[in-house]
Amino acid sequence: MFAEERKREILRILSEKGKVRNYNLSQIFSVSEPTIRKDISELDEQKLLIRTHGGALAINTNQDEPTFVEKKDKYHREKDTIGQLAASMIKDHDIVILDSGTTTVEIAKYITAKHITIITNSLNVAQSLENKNDIELIVTGGMMRWNTMAMVGPMTEKALSGIQADIAFVGTNGISEKGFSTPNLIESETKSMMLGKATKKFIVSDSSKVGKTHLSIFATLLEVDGIITDEGLDETFIEYCESMDVDVLMRGGDPNDFNGDVKSRD
Repeated sequence: MFAEERKREILRILSEKGKVRNYNLSQIFSVSEPTIRKDISELDEQKLLIRTHGGALAINTNQDEPTFVEKKDKYHREKDTIGQLAASMIKDHDIVILDSGTTTVEIAKYITAKHITIITNSLNVAQSLENKNDIELIVTGGMMRWNTMAMVGPMTEKALSGIQADIAFVGTNGISEKGFSTPNLIESETKSMMLGKATKKFIVSDSSKVGKTHLSIFATLLEVDGIITDEGLDETFIEYCESMDVDVLMRGGDPNDFNGDVKSRD
């Protein structure tokens, strides 16, 4: 196992247990304790955990992260509109990645395209598609984060690693000039991978997320093709997005206005 893979696994274990001991990690990964101490020190410098004597503690990344239930009825009109607009961009025979979240559930409800494949890490999205017989549904599997109802972690990443999609719709907790962010490190990696596995990459979010930055940035503005949002987005930020060649699509806009240019994350 490479060092970066090991560090990613350390963060995953921390997200589950809250704390770890160097000795236990050395046994899990079959490496020396000095090697683990080096990993922990590097992760501490990146502010991804808190180093302690003989181990590490998880940073509380859920303190500003509302649950799925808490979010589902907030800004519902805006999410409904975003869902309709995003769904209209899906064409017959497309392969589509739908992230977990209350906004992507709305996208699932409005899909009318035929003979498409949906790949999702969300049970809520999957349930929203149960009566759509023209859709081939792939659920990634993975470690369930009950707070957001998202499946994440190595199993999810393995499922995503072998696919290539036409379009991805990914949610976010924060939108700023720095990029798109979320409080949870493991979920951030899943979102980043989803974007990287699609030709066209879109962030779906109501405008209440603008101006917020959370612990982990999973994509910059340069790495996405567009933001699908509501009319509440600040005009100054819209102009900034356009200067970065990021399309901003809102209610009343024509999805065909998307300029068609797509960006690589390589």
